Amino acid sequence: MDRSQAESRASPRRRGFSAKVLLVVVPALVAVPAIAWNLFPGLKRSSQVSDAVTCLVERGDFVHVITERGNVESAENEEIRCEVQSLNTAGTRILKIVSEGTKIVRGGPYLERADAQPEEPLVVLDSSALVNDRMKQESAYNASLAALIQAQSVMDTAFIASEEYFGESLADRNARRCLEAVAQAQGLGAGRAGGFPLARFRLFGNREGKFFLEENTILSEIDVAQENLRRARDTERYSEQLQSRGYITRVQLEADHFARQKAEKDLEAARKKLEVLQNYTRRKMEVQLQADIDTAKAKCDAAKATYNLDESKLKLINEQITKCTIKAKKPGQVVYANITERFGQETIIEEGTLVRERQVIIRLPNPEKMQVKVKVNEAKVALVGPGMPARIRLDAYSDAELEGVVESVGEYPAPGMWWAANVKEYDTIVKILKSSVDLRPGYTADVTILIARESDVLLLPVQAVIESGGENYCVVRGQSGFEARNVKVGPNNDEFVVVRDGLDEGDAVVSSPALVKDKVDLPEAPPETMARTMLAAAKTAAASKGSPLDKKPAPDSLTEKDKAGKGARPPGSAKGYPAEIADQIFKKLDTDGDGKLKADDLPAEFRKLFAKADLNHDDFIDRAEFAQIAAAMTRRPDDPLAKRPPNPPAGMSGGAPGGTSGGGP
Repeated sequence: MDRSQAESRASPRRRGFSAKVLLVVVPALVAVPAIAWNLFPGLKRSSQVSDAVTCLVERGDFVHVITERGNVESAENEEIRCEVQSLNTAGTRILKIVSEGTKIVRGGPYLERADAQPEEPLVVLDSSALVNDRMKQESAYNASLAALIQAQSVMDTAFIASEEYFGESLADRNARRCLEAVAQAQGLGAGRAGGFPLARFRLFGNREGKFFLEENTILSEIDVAQENLRRARDTERYSEQLQSRGYITRVQLEADHFARQKAEKDLEAARKKLEVLQNYTRRKMEVQLQADIDTAKAKCDAAKATYNLDESKLKLINEQITKCTIKAKKPGQVVYANITERFGQETIIEEGTLVRERQVIIRLPNPEKMQVKVKVNEAKVALVGPGMPARIRLDAYSDAELEGVVESVGEYPAPGMWWAANVKEYDTIVKILKSSVDLRPGYTADVTILIARESDVLLLPVQAVIESGGENYCVVRGQSGFEARNVKVGPNNDEFVVVRDGLDEGDAVVSSPALVKDKVDLPEAPPETMARTMLAAAKTAAASKGSPLDKKPAPDSLTEKDKAGKGARPPGSAKGYPAEIADQIFKKLDTDGDGKLKADDLPAEFRKLFAKADLNHDDFIDRAEFAQIAAAMTRRPDDPLAKRPPNPPAGMSGGAPGGTSGGGP
């Protein structure tokens, strides 16, 4: 009983002691490895690195291709366009059109069967409005023709009236005037010109003109008046003798005296009449007849212009009516030119559709010369060039592979849809060299363009290469563990990269070195590279957020503490913004730690800004002044960084090694 009681009393004591030991020992067992892990970083590095996934450097063929989708089309299309003018209308309606797919032979459409259909036009457009216009225009044309005939008659009458009055044509009269002007200038008198008698010139004219008839009539009157005056004078002298002898009375003598005075007045009137005819009436008739000629000629020209305009309009309308019937000029197969607008609106070619002037209605492709039109994204277009081989697979013939070659690449982006306005694509034409199938326009095809090909080269996954200090590195397994190794790389295809130097076939490389790059020794980038990279980051931040450094402080606003380089923030800067980035760059460049930079301390591309950055002209740049040059670099579009952006180190960009996003030769 005593032993059992003792055992019963001792058993609880042993169970309590075990629980206390566990509470002490278990935390100690957990804490000791944790302390050792923190006190000895090598243990942590070796543990994490040892768990890293590795891959082997393999030798093989490198192929870089780009695959895009496109549509088959003909390189040579005979386009049938609407040539009917849309005069104040939305277009011309299609009344009749041949079926799509109709074969065209010998310039006319025929159905593909033994009994060929008779030749018929491809498209018939509505010409009813043009026919109505032609009827109206024919009436206007006839009216203008009648007006032209009338005006021509009036002009001819004016010329005839002038020739009738002067007895010579207008050309002869102008020539005579020229000779008279020459005679007057030479001082040879009114009857001669350069030794040529003007009287002889009149022999060439018609002496039976109204003017000459009136002149001759007046000259006859003058001759009669002179004769009457001579007789009257003789009679008066005879009467004076008779009256002196008393044979006649005084009254009879006065009558003879009056007869002589009347004869003198008649002669004077006849001479005055001739003077008026020659000096005034002739000039008046010349001006009047010339005005009639000019007026008639102007009216005739106006009538002729109206007639020509009406004639051209009638001719145009007839041509437009003729163009409403469209026939094929070359053989081919009919393909409707349906259009899909940018906003999704479609124009379907069919009977009843309105087509505008110069709009393509039908295309007659040449089946012997076909091509594929693809759109290459802006990120890859720089890799594609004319002459590159291509492989083409059609959705309609999935088993057939066609050969092709890149013929051209668009210089500018193709217009895109409104919902993808930011996506820029370039039209690329791939010529089909050989085809074993019947190609038709509109087939959808997958085009694979060969960008680069290299045989028997070392290949490595793209993600196994990182960039540091402007160089490419891989993490490999060595005798003492993992180490960073500098490698020279070639083109990549977003999956594999060509290794030029630094690795051998079979080397084990960490697949994701970015996860362990802080556990291996990588060379630090030189100050110039760090400065360029940080300033590039500052430019990106300023472009996205709006840099507060855009407000450049005045030089005299800098405090003495800023000039002394005590780490004060430059005026106008914000916390956590490019000013702090500039401060980190300053520390990298200030190798001697005196808080000042000389011109030789700056990268070569920044030295030209030294004079502008040295605000106090002490031949040094302190922290505040360096912040100013950093702000200037983020604003100026013509700085060296804008023209030659640096290659950001791995971790700042998702691009592939080698400085390109998609890789290339």
